[in-house]
Amino acid sequence: MRTYIYNKKFGKSVVHRTVLDNGVNVFTAPLQSSMVTVEVVFPSGSCEDGEYPGTAHYLEHMLMKGPNDDGVHPAMLPLLPLGVVGGASTSLIKIDFSLSGLASDFELMMQALSKISLLPSFTKKQVERERGVIIQEAMEDARDDAYIAWFHRRAFPQDVSLHQPIIGNLESINKIDIDILHDYMKREIVLSRAAFIASGGVSHEEHLNLVIKQTEGLSTSSYRVTHRTPYGSIPFCGEYTDSRIDYAKVHLIFSLPHNIRVKRLLNLASDMLTDGRWSILFSKLRNEHRLVYGVESKISNYPFSFLGIETQCAVTDIDKVINLMLEGIEQLKKCQIPQKLFDLIMVKRRMSLLLRDEEVDRYGQIDWIQDVWLQNDYEDIDLGELDLSTTLQEIADAAKKYLTPENMSIVKVLPET
Repeated sequence: MRTYIYNKKFGKSVVHRTVLDNGVNVFTAPLQSSMVTVEVVFPSGSCEDGEYPGTAHYLEHMLMKGPNDDGVHPAMLPLLPLGVVGGASTSLIKIDFSLSGLASDFELMMQALSKISLLPSFTKKQVERERGVIIQEAMEDARDDAYIAWFHRRAFPQDVSLHQPIIGNLESINKIDIDILHDYMKREIVLSRAAFIASGGVSHEEHLNLVIKQTEGLSTSSYRVTHRTPYGSIPFCGEYTDSRIDYAKVHLIFSLPHNIRVKRLLNLASDMLTDGRWSILFSKLRNEHRLVYGVESKISNYPFSFLGIETQCAVTDIDKVINLMLEGIEQLKKCQIPQKLFDLIMVKRRMSLLLRDEEVDRYGQIDWIQDVWLQNDYEDIDLGELDLSTTLQEIADAAKKYLTPENMSIVKVLPET
């Protein structure tokens, strides 16, 4: 058993991490709070579905629902009157289960969470009963999922596991049965691959002791977490038709290296491009030319690694909007930025650091720890202070190096004609 302490990267809270001899990771971010949130994460998601897309998502439903026909896991029944709230989610790379409630009920929450995630029990009949719910969910999300799958096929042609929606498709959902779910569970949902993460009014010692208690006697595997290489998009230009819209959308996507310093620099660059009325692209597209209502940008989360910029406009204006966006990016690369914009971005960063230190954000802490664990990135640095020490020239140099035509995809989303 090995224990580590991280002081800087996670903001206000000192984060404690213990790796048990069986491979289980236990993270705790103690906060001054009467509430606590705890989750267990497995680093497997829809990318491990294989020939049956939607298997991981289907399994998430069955584990959270448990051996009951009313949709509530028996382990949750004593917690509901206590106000405990549960949740679960599946992504490309992980499945997680979480509970939030009063810190005084933490032991009961840990007991329930362990039963939900580590002691699964469901029948063939219950799998069939849940199928209709999942099909309905897939139908509701179908159009958004179709666009994401279309984009992934073009941006990441090398990995077919990204080419299907996380929730699956109607054909695959109808084929998934209890044997397929059990096979996935035996491969991926094993104790040695789990991470328990808690944040709020709980100590690391209390959390660690409860994890040891709840997992005692459970079988483990020699299989350990493998950290996946982040996906950088392959540049392409394409058009996608969406029958739900009568306007055009523009997406510019720049592939990035998986480097924390580069991503922090380009996160600041994205703020300068789109954050607020003084930002470069808002000023150019809205204030000056009156072509758009707004423009947004973001750095993608792991496992992807790219900067995306998007806006929407009239179909007749789409090429003009793209050209103006590219002009704005060139302006940033040449460091032709008003000093007041750079000063404003730094003021906002200082304000966010103050909020970070004053607020009790259990969910933010857990999300951050989860990302760090999945990426195996334990560099103990203060990212906020790193941002504040950045110069305008450093931002411009990073933009010049990575926001290039050969590194760029352009996607036009158009209405049906």
